[in-house]
Amino acid sequence: MVCFCTVHFSAFKLSAQTADTTVCAAYMDSVGLYSYRYDANDSLRFYAQKVLDCSKSLGDIDGQMEALSVLGVTCIRENNTKGALDYFEQNRQMAIAQNNRIVEAQVLVNVASVYTSMDSTKRSMEMLMHSAKIFEELQDSAMLMYVYTNIGILFGKIRERDEQLIYSRKAFAMGGGVVKNRKTLTLGTNLAVNYLNSGKVDTAEILGLQLLDKSHAFGNSKTTTQILAHLANIANRKNEYEKAIEYANEVMTYEGTLKHDHTFSSVLVYRGSAYLDLGDVTKAILDFEKALKYAESEQSLLRKEMALKYLHRAYATAGRFEEAYGIMVQYKNATDTLSSEENVRILNDIETKYETEKKEQQLRDLGQQHQISELKIKQRNIWIIVLIVLAFSIATGIFFVSRQRLLKQERKTLENRLLSLRVQLNPHFIFNALTAVQNYMLSGKDLREATKYLSNFAKVMRAFLEYNQEEQISLDKELHALELYVGIQKLRFSNGFEFDIELDEEIIPEEVLVPPMIMQPLIENAIEHGIRNMENGRISLSYKLKDDYLIMKVADNGIGRQRAADAAPKVNDKTSLATKITQERISLLNRKGIGAYTFDITDGNEDGTGTVIIFKIPYILT
Repeated sequence: MVCFCTVHFSAFKLSAQTADTTVCAAYMDSVGLYSYRYDANDSLRFYAQKVLDCSKSLGDIDGQMEALSVLGVTCIRENNTKGALDYFEQNRQMAIAQNNRIVEAQVLVNVASVYTSMDSTKRSMEMLMHSAKIFEELQDSAMLMYVYTNIGILFGKIRERDEQLIYSRKAFAMGGGVVKNRKTLTLGTNLAVNYLNSGKVDTAEILGLQLLDKSHAFGNSKTTTQILAHLANIANRKNEYEKAIEYANEVMTYEGTLKHDHTFSSVLVYRGSAYLDLGDVTKAILDFEKALKYAESEQSLLRKEMALKYLHRAYATAGRFEEAYGIMVQYKNATDTLSSEENVRILNDIETKYETEKKEQQLRDLGQQHQISELKIKQRNIWIIVLIVLAFSIATGIFFVSRQRLLKQERKTLENRLLSLRVQLNPHFIFNALTAVQNYMLSGKDLREATKYLSNFAKVMRAFLEYNQEEQISLDKELHALELYVGIQKLRFSNGFEFDIELDEEIIPEEVLVPPMIMQPLIENAIEHGIRNMENGRISLSYKLKDDYLIMKVADNGIGRQRAADAAPKVNDKTSLATKITQERISLLNRKGIGAYTFDITDGNEDGTGTVIIFKIPYILT
């Protein structure tokens, strides 16, 4: 796989000829020596600054641009994203002024790397698309091959598999469309994996076999193991378990001679899965346990989670239920850690921002005290005026502090009330979800399926309890929790029902904030009181942008509000309770002054069937 590299030197090309003095040339040589030494970032920054200073004195624009690029890279290595963006923007403006399109495009790639490190996929994609347009005009196939590859990786990050495959093909085409060296072999391997991710299993296998022959011919052991692991994965998907084991065995012949723990970890899971499906539980357990050790040695939480998942299944199949339970606990902890990493990053960002603002405030306070001292010395003859101004300032400060305290108390009261309203919906939700899982397990389903759905219930509960503690969550988390919840609810109905979600193309779920679990009680009402006893029941959830607002709509084709009330008046009281709680949440959100929130319920059709609920909330980005 080709990885997106945040430390990118495409805009830096050492050229001692641009310096007119021996000293400046020596500085540039030093930059070249330290460029690829990650343990000497201070030295690299020192010499890059020297190059920048001497290039300015000589009027050497090319030298200045090269130095700015390297200074940006030193900031990336220190996780100083703001500093990196400042240096790269100076570099880009100079390139535009000089009409140097190549440097401009290369800087855009560097900027994209910074935004990728900040998890801002949208901005990173914009930078790469812009750079790709310039490289296309310049017909620079070498850089296009790199940019297309990383655009494909970004599409994969947001699970746009078709677009990911398109750009992987473009990158391979820029390399000549033929495997002729190690670079094109890597591009081909990346393309084969993307074929598999897009569901084109046969194409992925054909290309993988061709790449395997080339890799053997080039003597590239690392890529060979990657391709063999890819083929083992494909064989498992095609239920060709003996072939999967054969490919995996060949990978393991490199064990001890090749440091490639993540490939060994993955391929051991593939081989163990094949053994498990063939009924050889003992060999499967040995492979899963070994895969877990590799994942732990490379500190890969994703591969550890995968190994634990299959090891739990193998222990349960072997009847080793106590060990299966222990592994399940570890699996849950790994899953929880993965889901909380994003929250940890956000908290760290908030803490850094707070400390910065605190220091700036301290400097401002010191400056004010200094000004007051100078004023007293210079204007002793008007001390009465100074005392009046000081008294007025103190009174204003006391008023401001009191006002802020009252506002803070009011805000805390609103937040507590909102949390209370969200918690009121928990008991009813938990009872229905537990009933769904209980009914499924009592229906005689096999242990593996029952364990799977019990695991899904745990995920639903964890998401529900975690998200309800937040004022706002990202839309992708909201949708993830709703899909898990609807999956559990479907277990309760033999006739089943359809549930679909529609998003505007311009909406990026990871970057949009919504109130947590705002749609869940209304979807529950639609299930319980609208489509419960229907054949071909359907619930649709859509999210659209209009001006500065996000329009959220949930619609069902159920019996309608009036018929539901007539059929079960007491049940309708629960429906009203959920609606009233939601309306009160909307009212409290409006009082917080973030923006206008509206909530409306109508019949879906003229005959009174179906129900449509529309929310209008402010469009807030992370």
